[in-house]
Order: sequence, then structure tokens, then C-alpha cells
Amino acid sequence: LELRRLKCDLVTIYKIMHNIIDISVCDFFSLSDVVSTRGNSLKIVKPLCKVNLRQHSFACRSIDCWNSLPDSTVTASSVGRFKILLNTFDFSKFLLLVI
Repeated sequence: LELRRLKCDLVTIYKIMHNIIDISVCDFFSLSDVVSTRGNSLKIVKPLCKVNLRQHSFACRSIDCWNSLPDSTVTASSVGRFKILLNTFDFSKFLLLVI
């Protein structure tokens, strides 16, 4: 269930970042302006979360996972392709319960 929630969050972030959902990116996220040679080019800055409620909200809980996705996954040509590439990613370090 936790893995399914994480994947759904990542698909929602993908849709927001690629303007598939009619929501402004600035409403939920702050994009990083640091250009790096590793990782993806659409990095999101994680806000300071002092309260558990904020830390476990949609806008915070999956940012670390999004930032660790490879560039080829983040810049996939379609939502279907993004979902296929997500299935090849190892989510074990982002899950609380690892079986």
C-alpha cells in the first residue's frame, strides 16, 4: 500500500511538472535552480517541515524520491512511459516498511 501511494504521488508530480494537470507548479513546489550533472533536471526544493502534518503532506513526502529519479524517467514522453520506467526503479530506501 505504501509503495502504491508513493508511485501515485510520483505520477501526480509528473503530471504537475509537465502541465497535464491544470495546477501551477508554484502552488505546490519550488523548483531548484542548481544545475547539476547527476540526477534529474527537474529537481524540487524540499521545504522546511517542522510539523509532522506538513512533513507527511503530498507536497513534502515524495520530493526526496522524485529528486533521486534518473533524468530519463523524469523527462519521459508520456505518463504511460513514466509509469513503465517507475517499475524499474528501486524504492526500498524510500519505504518505511521494507519486507
